[in-house]
Amino acid sequence: MAQQVALLIDAENISYKSIPLIFNKLSTLGTVGIKRVYGDFSSDTLKSWSDTNNEYSLNAIHQPNYVSGKNTADIRITMDTMSLFFENPNINAFALASSDSDFTPLVQYLTEKGYAVYGFGDGNKTKNCFANACSQFFDVSQQITNDENIDITSSSKKVPFTDIFKAIEICKSRKNNLGDGFAYLGEVSSELKNINPNFKYKDFGCSTLGKFFEKYPEFETHTIKSSKYIRKFDYPALLTSLEYLLIAFPNKKGTDIKTLAIKMKETFGSEPFLQYCTEEDLIKRLQSITNKNFIIENNTIKLSTSN
Repeated sequence: MAQQVALLIDAENISYKSIPLIFNKLSTLGTVGIKRVYGDFSSDTLKSWSDTNNEYSLNAIHQPNYVSGKNTADIRITMDTMSLFFENPNINAFALASSDSDFTPLVQYLTEKGYAVYGFGDGNKTKNCFANACSQFFDVSQQITNDENIDITSSSKKVPFTDIFKAIEICKSRKNNLGDGFAYLGEVSSELKNINPNFKYKDFGCSTLGKFFEKYPEFETHTIKSSKYIRKFDYPALLTSLEYLLIAFPNKKGTDIKTLAIKMKETFGSEPFLQYCTEEDLIKRLQSITNKNFIIENNTIKLSTSN
């Protein structure tokens, strides 16, 4: 029988970039039924965790640091671990992701009781007492280094838009989605793995799936209370609205893109395709248009003479 693993992550003492390696390793060791990440998520230093929490369906436990400079997440993790130990008989292994050696007594207690404990931490920061107390310890520092060396400017692979749109279409009608064509990022990630197992967002210079969707204007993202949702952006509606404005307000030299964005929000702001689109997002989308009916140059847009 596969091990039932409870994963507890100390976001204050490990990088979000290590999460892919952690789940890759744990997939060979058992089934991760409990996935929690702890930290003071109101702090600027942990904002980068938002996409990762959504993508891997991590249960983010907000633990404020009541005293400046003192991390209280480790205390909460210890309390929750002991609660799981006494109250959840299905759990027979624990995974602790942290570079904090303060967890050493907790690990020693669990292993003495016959539980497997898998430790994940930065080998350059983790003390031997914690690493050696674990049943197995995995150094995540190489994963972090590899992520930092990603070339975000180039990729020889073609984006599988058809597969991604299919995953969004499947997920958007499920219960925990936003409506308006949006699908929950975590569910899209799982569905995409079934449809196209070879797809890897890192192949396109992105450290998370959320950043991949933000990179390409074919998608639209919306975040509510740290949960991220994705939908296919309605480009036909954008192009139709743009053509209307260029005809209604002609300018032979072309109309400034920022001016068009403002005018479009004023005229079509209540339309579904602009409901979650900020002025800044709209400017980026207008700049990315490659349709032959429009000419974009010097940050202006005008209708093609052949249109």
